[in-house]
Amino acid sequence: MNQRRPSLQRKHYRWSLRHFAHALALGSVIQLAAVSSVADNLPDIGEPADQYLSPQKEALIGSAFLHQAEQQNGILHDPEIRTYLQSLGARVSSGVGQQHFHFFLVKNDRINAFAVPGGYVGIHAGLMLATRNESELAGVVAHEIAHITQRHIARFYAQSANTNMASIGAILAGLALAMSGSGSGAAAVMMAGTAASYQGMINHTRSHEKEADRIGIQYLAKAGFDPKGLASFFEVMQNRSLELDKRFEILRTHPLDANRIAEAQARTAQMPSPQALPDDRNYQLAKARLVVLAGDNRELLSYFRDKSQGPLKPIERYTLAQLLTQNGNYASAQKHLDTLLEQHSGELAFQLAQVRLDNAQKRYQSALKRLETLHQLYPQYSTVVDYMVTTLRHTQNFEAITDLLDSRYDSGVKDWPPQWLHSYAEALKAQQLQARSQLALGEYYIATARYRAAGLQIEEALDSKELGRQLSERAERALQSIEALKKL
Repeated sequence: MNQRRPSLQRKHYRWSLRHFAHALALGSVIQLAAVSSVADNLPDIGEPADQYLSPQKEALIGSAFLHQAEQQNGILHDPEIRTYLQSLGARVSSGVGQQHFHFFLVKNDRINAFAVPGGYVGIHAGLMLATRNESELAGVVAHEIAHITQRHIARFYAQSANTNMASIGAILAGLALAMSGSGSGAAAVMMAGTAASYQGMINHTRSHEKEADRIGIQYLAKAGFDPKGLASFFEVMQNRSLELDKRFEILRTHPLDANRIAEAQARTAQMPSPQALPDDRNYQLAKARLVVLAGDNRELLSYFRDKSQGPLKPIERYTLAQLLTQNGNYASAQKHLDTLLEQHSGELAFQLAQVRLDNAQKRYQSALKRLETLHQLYPQYSTVVDYMVTTLRHTQNFEAITDLLDSRYDSGVKDWPPQWLHSYAEALKAQQLQARSQLALGEYYIATARYRAAGLQIEEALDSKELGRQLSERAERALQSIEALKKL
């Protein structure tokens, strides 16, 4: 047995805990909303902020936060909703530059959204359901991106250098708890912060919120959405937030007042409306999918039973078919899907609904046949690959999983979702390809910010001498990335 590399043992463990604790202490500047910025009229966001929170450390905090959210099962990993949010975010942030953004849906029925350092934007399920059109949702996303590009969190720390950091930590932890719904915990933590520090935080948040509004509206317009979308959603926030959060309105992460709404409305009144808005069909389909995943199924089915006997709209029929599938009423679900596929055979969402119905009934070969056709039609569409991997796991066809994902890697798609890496590692292990499985598992741990575990897996893979030259080089690069993180 070869001697194991010492580089990622106890020393790395101490580093990992120290940095992760720091990320949690920042707890909820994580919760400040964020939006993408434009090149015009930007404030100076250089050196002073970097001294307190460098872009590299922001990236580390972001990945640590995402890991914590994953550990708490706080993220909804539906392939179609994930793909939709990422596509929407890419459209809104298209003018930002080289920064990469990651958009995800939070399993929470509160109407809120937040930005995390390093380019992470979380949208609560409750917020997406509360939006009335795609421009409203895009407006919120634009606002969140702006917080990130304007580096509001780093600037807050730079401006708060003389503030009691323990009080700030208490305030931020309170905000984080309130956002997750832990009201009593939030109240207890808030009592530990001083009133002066809290007021400073609120004043800081208000100024940055307005700046994010201004820049977000510009990005919204540049992306071709209705620039009134953000101001329109402010009305929803104003009406619903008091209703949903009467006990902790002081902890709102997006202070909202009449002046802020008026400023946004005045700003958008001066901007021309787009000649043609983007087709929001994908928004409607994603929202219908979310209704099924996050709603009360009995209440929704009751709604459809009470509905008049007139013809169902395609979106309604799609929603009902999914509800029936989820409740085990497969025959009725099939009737509705048959109608949809007969009338709209080219709609990918309806095809994938049929795949889910087939899988629910363990008709895996039928699902795979449909997926193979879809994969030929949409070779770059990651959602189809997600469903193929899921279905192949049901059939325990592990060799097909590795072939499928290897082909994605060879075609240049190397930024895999963590779920792919995990499935890939499992498939390799099932084929007794231990070293390759350890490398894939290590890459999965890197993707979920578990750097010590990642280092140990990758080192064991290298020590086995079974990887070959190309995979060994890939493993060494992965270790180098972990070592770079240690120096932040």
